[in-house]
Amino acid sequence: CLMASPGLSFAVLSERAWSASANARLPRNYWDLLAVRNSVTKAKPETPGTTPVHLVLQVAESLRQMHEEGLSHVYQRHEAMAACARVGAARLGLALQCPHLPQLSATLTALATPVGVAPKALRDAIKSRGILTAAGLGQYESTGVRIGHMGDIRVADVERTMAAVGEALNEVRSSMSE
Repeated sequence: CLMASPGLSFAVLSERAWSASANARLPRNYWDLLAVRNSVTKAKPETPGTTPVHLVLQVAESLRQMHEEGLSHVYQRHEAMAACARVGAARLGLALQCPHLPQLSATLTALATPVGVAPKALRDAIKSRGILTAAGLGQYESTGVRIGHMGDIRVADVERTMAAVGEALNEVRSSMSE
């Protein structure tokens, strides 16, 4: 959701966690947070491994853009995109994958594919229109498609995505009847 490539994460440790780390006896290399702490708190900070500089710069730019837009506007935009995806799905006769959840995500809409429509076929048809979607996860892989609407995306992008979903759905259904 920070409009950056995957591969960078943030970790915050309490004093209790730092103490546990200091007393841990299991071998570790990559997750040696004490080594990271010691390296980055030096007078000339370094990281104990190769820093993914491009990812750090992407996150810095993303945070600058979010600050410029205003965090409340970022949240409102994501809620508007989620509503657009849900309304668009309903217009196409598509159900949400988990319609009875008490709270729905503002950054992702999981759709149930209609009976007889293979999610991969639908995703491939959407992809042929220049839009990437994700497969359902776990038990939903064989029945769902996920549409992300996070980061530097606007309502018009979601509208275009839902139009492509409609076209792709028609294409897949017509190929099934042939």
